[in-house]
Amino acid sequence: MPQETPPTSVRTPRAWIRSPRLPGLLIITLAACAAWLARDLAVMHRSTVGPGAFPLLAATALAACGLALLSRAPALAAPKAGAAGAWPQLASMAVFPLLLPHLGTLPAAAISGTMLARITSGSWRRALIIGPGLAALLHALVMWGLGTPLPWWLS
Repeated sequence: MPQETPPTSVRTPRAWIRSPRLPGLLIITLAACAAWLARDLAVMHRSTVGPGAFPLLAATALAACGLALLSRAPALAAPKAGAAGAWPQLASMAVFPLLLPHLGTLPAAAISGTMLARITSGSWRRALIIGPGLAALLHALVMWGLGTPLPWWLS
């Protein structure tokens, strides 16, 4: 009797690391930590939004992104040759807090956004438009939409 070949879904640690499941779990863990750290902040203060509203809203958005990664993760299939999974995206997001103290808010967000757009879109032209444009839009939203003063550059 001929021996059967192993199925395409191989449950190896390498396949699990390269799938979107581990980054999804890390993002959900980060969201839980952010919510836990904001537990003592008041969400509402009388009729105004308190200081705990934004961390809880950000934690909820992070958890939703982590759940989206988990739900899109295929069964633990053998990774394609050269597949890196979601790690380059996470690395591009880690660039922001590393550059923030040295460059300031807007340049750090523009560089991180450009890296993320390049990884996801594949085109440098598109990435050089999306990254700085999205950084400026989000910066303006925080400054004028939320009324939170942010320096444009490192001062």
